Amino acid sequence: MPCLTRSVGHNGSVTATDAPAPITDRPLGVIDLLDGAFHALRQRPLVLVLAVAWIAVPGALAQLLLDAFVLGTEPATITNGFGVQDGVMSDSVLVRLLLGWLVTALAGVPVARIVGGWLVGIDTTPLAAIRYTLRRLPVVGVTFVASHVATILGTLACLLPGFFFLAMSSLLSPVIAVEEAVSIKAALKRSWRLARANSGAVYGLIIAIFFTGLFLQGGLFLLVSLFTGLPERSFLVVNAAALLIGQLLILPLNGAAMSLLYLDARFRTEGFDLELRSLTSFPQG
Repeated sequence: MPCLTRSVGHNGSVTATDAPAPITDRPLGVIDLLDGAFHALRQRPLVLVLAVAWIAVPGALAQLLLDAFVLGTEPATITNGFGVQDGVMSDSVLVRLLLGWLVTALAGVPVARIVGGWLVGIDTTPLAAIRYTLRRLPVVGVTFVASHVATILGTLACLLPGFFFLAMSSLLSPVIAVEEAVSIKAALKRSWRLARANSGAVYGLIIAIFFTGLFLQGGLFLLVSLFTGLPERSFLVVNAAALLIGQLLILPLNGAAMSLLYLDARFRTEGFDLELRSLTSFPQG
């Protein structure tokens, strides 16, 4: 972690300001990780929301324009089976899924940058985290395209391989955000190695985040269904607003949870807490 030089250690006494997410000596379970992500969002709601809004807002606007002027199909709601009819997704929902993947890829890095900094007492601003993400855009773009292509191909071949590739690439955002010097190949290999060594927590957290997001988005879809009597364009605006609200809640939770999983994986497998303690006891320079 070359850029994060000030440390409180794994067992050190930290304040909620320095490290809002709970990191303890015992291994963090799925519930601990999810609770830590919610705790981080409660401690720094504006910071984490701004860290994802820079890409979530344009993504929602792009989807709205596509729905209104290009695709012309009914958006997903709870009353139309989330946009799936006869086992086939509507064009609007398929594009929304692809845009969602892109937004998730670009939003995860600044959130991981901020949460990773908290561990060593660095309170990175949303603007600084976004600037870092933009500087690393080639690495972010290529690694996430490669991982999602593998996930899609694995899913088409058989559901389980797709889920496996998704899990193995789940730590890409914190790897890129924290380990600054990684290349595209190194980022993929690093995420794979850390995820494979902690596969149980990775699979469990992905499932937990999926159902948490489904619950939040389902509640918003339920509210949107109350506006189905509006004119088509007005209803699309309401639907896009609901989508954006959902992403502004889900993306920080997802990014924070994966960042905590990444840090815990390094504590468990690499003794990263000991490295941080040594930096505290024997500061360089």
